[in-house]
Amino acid sequence: MTWVHRMLGCRSPAAWQLMIVIAHFARMRRGSFQLTNEIVHMDRKAKSEALHIVEKRLKGCISVNRNGCGRAPTINMIEE
Repeated sequence: MTWVHRMLGCRSPAAWQLMIVIAHFARMRRGSFQLTNEIVHMDRKAKSEALHIVEKRLKGCISVNRNGCGRAPTINMIEE
């Protein structure tokens, strides 16, 4: 529920979709995972913009490692 409260007021449907996908994977996998375009069903640009929003709003809950060179970013779950 903490994530939902932090996302309240966000008007980006893509950011909400991305947050839900990250939350789903956070429950399935502990630690970290790669966030590919196929997982989120978004193009690169939409995913990148949404990820910046989600990263800002969920600061302290997740961290993002951008691998560069067109590689999928790695999402790290931060234990609370």
